[in-house]
Parts: sequence; C-alpha cells; structure tokens
Amino acid sequence: MNKLIYKVGDLVMAHKQHDYDSPNYEWGTGFHYPIEYAIITKITEVTSSHKKYYIKFIDGAEDCMDISELKLRAYV
Repeated sequence: MNKLIYKVGDLVMAHKQHDYDSPNYEWGTGFHYPIEYAIITKITEVTSSHKKYYIKFIDGAEDCMDISELKLRAYV
C-alpha cells in the first residue's frame, strides 16, 4: 500500500484515459494510456482507508483516480 500522503495542489503523473479521438481509444490494442502531468484538485474520503483523487491535466481535462494510479512528482 502506498503510504505517501497526497494533498490538494500536488503535481502528479497519471494515465490520461479520456479526451482522445474516440471513446474506444486503445481498447484491446495492448497499448497503455499516455502518462501526463496533472494537479490534484480535490480529495474525497470514501472509507477511512480509501480516498478518491480528483485531478486536472495540463490541458484542462479532469478525471478521478485511486492513489495506486498516481505517481507523486512534487509537493506544494
């Protein structure tokens, strides 16, 4: 389990899964989604041991991810 504490405003790397040419982008192709920089904008506690992280990519696209899907790049 990842023991890092992520905060709103932290710069992270995340798989960008949306905003490509079609909603079927790379389905079944064996490729991975590109990893891009994003900023954590909101953190929601689902249970006492599980949180969801809302992020905004540099181009303005947004997504919601689990901590296991993020790589911390810088603290604010």
